[in-house]
Amino acid sequence: MPQHIRTARPSGDIRGFPFTVESPGITEGQIYMINDTVGVAFQTKLVGEIGTLNYHVEKIMLEKSAALTISTGDKIFWSGTDGDPVTNVCTSGYYWIGICVQTALAGTVLVKCDLKGDKATICPDAGD
Repeated sequence: MPQHIRTARPSGDIRGFPFTVESPGITEGQIYMINDTVGVAFQTKLVGEIGTLNYHVEKIMLEKSAALTISTGDKIFWSGTDGDPVTNVCTSGYYWIGICVQTALAGTVLVKCDLKGDKATICPDAGD
């Protein structure tokens, strides 16, 4: 498992499930949704291979926009588009997937988060 993806101690709480990868494949470190469950792939897999969606991860580094500052305790949201970065702004149609556990300043592209580990909650309205 790549070190930049997971930062919890080796015995950290990680939960996932296997699935058959569909087109166009999955990429290590990217966020995906399988049915109503959001998680991160720890390995790149091709179409037809068995991948694992890690839906509950204690202390994981996720990609964010370099323009954003995300503060400790902020909710973390994701657009629902495979591979998109996370944000701390609840936009209509985005999913609440976890919380920030260490402030990530503007100029950085990774934020340390805890993934919630349950079905993703959709933001009801822009600006909430």
